[in-house]
Amino acid sequence: MRRPTFYVLSVLSLAAVFGQSLLAQAANTKPEDILKQMADYLGKLPKYSCHLESSLDIKAPNEQEQHQVTKMTARVERPNKLALTVTGGQMGLSIISDGKQLTQFLPVLNRYAISEAPASYAEMADIGAPIKPTILGGQTWLIPTGGADYVKELMTGVESSRYIGQETTNGVALHHLRFVEKHFDWDIWIRDGKEPLVDKVVVDMSKEFADHQATVKYSVSFSDWNVAPKFTPADFAFKAPATAQQVDELIESDPPHPLLGKPAPAFKTVGLDGKPFDLKSQIGKNVVILDFWSTSCQPCLMLMPELEATCSLDIGCPPAEFAAFCDAHPDRTVVVYANTSAAVKARADWMVTSSCAVEIVRHLQSQGQKILWAPDRHLGRYIQQETGADMLLWDGACIVHDEFKGLELELMRREHPEARVLVHPESPASVVAQADVVGSTSAARRTTSRVSAMRIRTAPWSSTRTPAPP
Repeated sequence: MRRPTFYVLSVLSLAAVFGQSLLAQAANTKPEDILKQMADYLGKLPKYSCHLESSLDIKAPNEQEQHQVTKMTARVERPNKLALTVTGGQMGLSIISDGKQLTQFLPVLNRYAISEAPASYAEMADIGAPIKPTILGGQTWLIPTGGADYVKELMTGVESSRYIGQETTNGVALHHLRFVEKHFDWDIWIRDGKEPLVDKVVVDMSKEFADHQATVKYSVSFSDWNVAPKFTPADFAFKAPATAQQVDELIESDPPHPLLGKPAPAFKTVGLDGKPFDLKSQIGKNVVILDFWSTSCQPCLMLMPELEATCSLDIGCPPAEFAAFCDAHPDRTVVVYANTSAAVKARADWMVTSSCAVEIVRHLQSQGQKILWAPDRHLGRYIQQETGADMLLWDGACIVHDEFKGLELELMRREHPEARVLVHPESPASVVAQADVVGSTSAARRTTSRVSAMRIRTAPWSSTRTPAPP
């Protein structure tokens, strides 16, 4: 089975190919033949240019709708001059080759790398690391090789095809083709006439996520085609933004930790059992994990990247606004998470961590108390579902956990079916619902130590969710 991300890249490649005149009637037209004509036509063009606008749209219950738009210009001159330039949006990879020098610019990271231009267009989008197709924009396949082999590659996995018919958009006659695969469908619209240019491609992956009642569509529209452009050297020149950083590699690997291979630093503290702990006593005996937020370990303190870093949960719960929220609901017991300011904690009746929050709220609920919870709404909903308590939630979230998406986790689970999913309850409900284990950082760590050698099928929370170990 091919990975869903590969499906997107493969299908989007169709959006850049041309075709010869498609004048046959729908009943006698074979989409496979049309694709071959298109690929052969484009492969013979010495140069061309166009504008592209891609859109990724995701709609799913209980998740915020996602709509990402990327605008690009494309200039191609064979054998190896290329300028794919992002002109709008933060997604997409700009690729500029003047035939001798290749520049790759990733706007989302605001960094670029320069190297010798490869002979083939297929190598120009290789950045040396896997990256989401929504970031690449699918342009790996913008330059097809043409011919029967290219069509064969495109048709791999297609179960059926259909010539939908001719349609007219903005006065332009278009041929509408549809292809069906096991996990997705894709449609392509191609202009009729002597220059059968691609007008639009839509990839619908909704049936892949039917269990989530989600719709996922990726579309690319093409405009301003020019099959006989007059390029100048400036059309294949890269001008770096003033704030962009030049690097050797766009996606750099993390450097070795400064303490790797060196003697462990001298460090003494108090263990979880309340007894004194000396790291030196463990040398040659055990692997020790230090898990703390304090600044008492001087060697570790020197390695902290940002001592004045802030917490989005803290910032998102201003003391004055929270005080007014509490005053408006005097009948509720105030319970706050540890990731809050001292001023917010001062207004609380209880302060909890993720490891004890469920037990404390369950205790308060058994006494008939109604809860006012802050600041994380995701953690609050999880506690509410676990305890059945009457909870009024402050509308805050951790900016890190809030980025976790249920659909993206589903893709990873299908890619790694043997993996066990451990989730912190600060994550959105759509992520928590797919977890094998839901618990605090320490609970997840204990679980990892117990199951690290096991290959366990992931299971939805609604049926066989595993509680975090005590």
